[in-house]
Amino acid sequence: MKYSKIYISFIICLTILSCADLDVENLNQADIDRVLEDPDEYAQLVENQFITTWLFSQSANNSLALDHAADGFTGGAVSFNINRWSSEPRLAIENTPLALDATHYLTNPYNDVYRPIGTINDILKALKKDPDIVIENEAGEDISKQVLAQALFIQGLSYGNLSMIFDQGQFVDENTDLQMVSDLPFTNYMELANSAINILDRAVEEANLANDFTVTAYNGVSLNKDEFIRLIKTMQARILVNNARNELENQNTNWTKVLKSASKGITKDLIISAEAWPGKWRDTYKIFSARTPWTYVDYRIISMLDPSQPSRFPQDGSHPLAPASSIDNRLTTDMAYTADIDIKATDGLYRFSHYKFTRYASIASGGSVAPYILKAENDLNWAEALIRTSGSKSTAAQLINNSRVKRGGLSPLDGSENDQDLLNALYYERLIELMGSSGGNSFYTRRRLPADNGNLLPLTGLQSGTFENYPVPAPELILLKKDLYTFGGN
Repeated sequence: MKYSKIYISFIICLTILSCADLDVENLNQADIDRVLEDPDEYAQLVENQFITTWLFSQSANNSLALDHAADGFTGGAVSFNINRWSSEPRLAIENTPLALDATHYLTNPYNDVYRPIGTINDILKALKKDPDIVIENEAGEDISKQVLAQALFIQGLSYGNLSMIFDQGQFVDENTDLQMVSDLPFTNYMELANSAINILDRAVEEANLANDFTVTAYNGVSLNKDEFIRLIKTMQARILVNNARNELENQNTNWTKVLKSASKGITKDLIISAEAWPGKWRDTYKIFSARTPWTYVDYRIISMLDPSQPSRFPQDGSHPLAPASSIDNRLTTDMAYTADIDIKATDGLYRFSHYKFTRYASIASGGSVAPYILKAENDLNWAEALIRTSGSKSTAAQLINNSRVKRGGLSPLDGSENDQDLLNALYYERLIELMGSSGGNSFYTRRRLPADNGNLLPLTGLQSGTFENYPVPAPELILLKKDLYTFGGN
């Protein structure tokens, strides 16, 4: 969808202002240039970039509304664009110069992707220019390969994150002529994902060549060399699986590569030590997923746990509804019934829910245990790859059972089920078990499912009119003198 030229005056004004901003001295870049003169500073400079890739999925600004748009969560708050992007019927993303959609909720994640890339590219360029550079730690040990592996990890993960939610972006690496960057064409999300996977392959290669090392860039976490390599492979699987925009693209995913990566992925949850305000490691995605009126559990999820419940809250205003019941333990361990609903009826009764999401509620009240990526996510990616490549169905069943039985208390699968039944059980786990762990999980899962016909069935796709990805933000398009466009709406 392209916008009419009614916005041309805004475009001219903002372009002039943006060009003027480019002449202002960038003190951060000056500091980076100074640090780049000393290779021994590279390690800390690379580690400083990890938080930005973490914020991509753990910031409420970046990703909370995605899970509302996917009917994982529901709520009536204006904050984080929850109200707009979960409206029924669905609305188009307002990708115009002064719209909050574009200037905030598109620009934030877009910037979080590109923010570390410039620094990482500078380091990679310096290392390429002078292959004899030796990076040493405080003990005088050569950690060059370790730093290179971590830099490639950040570069690859950044482009992988971009590919999962934006339709396109500019690919800029250490080989790009920055004098020509404004003339670079956009690269579509599939090509960005492929580039990301290739970069992450290089990260694994360099890590394997390094001596033993420990990565401490994630707050409160220490990853040894093997654990870091496993994390890289888990992120590869995440990028590949979450890249599909619809059922057909999901079938055409490189499941062989997913299998190769996920089978060597993480063996335990990656838990970050979250901080309270004003700490920079605040997991606001989890904080606000546990707070009303921002977030309740959507009845499309409740109806999966208890099929006697409606998939949309009754539109006749009859409430409170009776509590649901389920053979799945997670209805009570991860959620809590409340008769009171802190959502205005004028915002739409379809937003109503009696269920709060409580699994990570301790973080909202000051707790610090905040999963970044669950082992269950890697298990489910591994299991789906096995099913779709005609691999061991008994192994796939066990991987699904890891959360289905251990946390849900449901009957175990044994691999004798047909492929579709196994996939249905797997997608059920993705929508229930992964809820609230990493922003966008519900969205990335829902858009891969068969198209929804308006009945909001448990295992069908996004509602009609829901955007499948973000457009490049209007401010960026204006700077590059590109046409504005958008997605979504009926």
